[in-house]
Amino acid sequence: MNCHSSKKHGCKQSYKTNLTNGNIQIIENRLKLPKLGWVRFHKSQDITGKLLNVTISRTPRGKYIASILCETEIEKYSQVTQNIGLDLGLKSYLTTSNGETVDNPRYYRTQKRKLRKAHKKLSRSIKGSSNRVKTKIKLARTYERITNLRDDFLHKP
Repeated sequence: MNCHSSKKHGCKQSYKTNLTNGNIQIIENRLKLPKLGWVRFHKSQDITGKLLNVTISRTPRGKYIASILCETEIEKYSQVTQNIGLDLGLKSYLTTSNGETVDNPRYYRTQKRKLRKAHKKLSRSIKGSSNRVKTKIKLARTYERITNLRDDFLHKP
């Protein structure tokens, strides 16, 4: 894990391993990694194409994520005959030239109460205690939930 002591904040723990002589393999929900061996994982989507490398990173709440890079062929889209204008904004997330609007879900505002509660609990806990560590993980989980909600909204068509 690479964690530089010169950085003050944001120590991202991750490691990357390249494919050489079949040291990375994927069979169903198991992933073979060098030095770790076979590890079970939750597959978010099917892995197609030629494997190139795997990056394992640790989230602030202590969860591990495997990012698998594959090389695949992409088919071209057919020619478009109609043009449309898009406007990204703050009040409404998206407005099209046809007059359609997509509302901004504002996930931070909906989760603000939980965040405030978690921050309060963290500030009141004693530094160095095991309860502080647990509270810090709970706060990280709340932030991770907001990030996941935003990403889910952005990635859905």
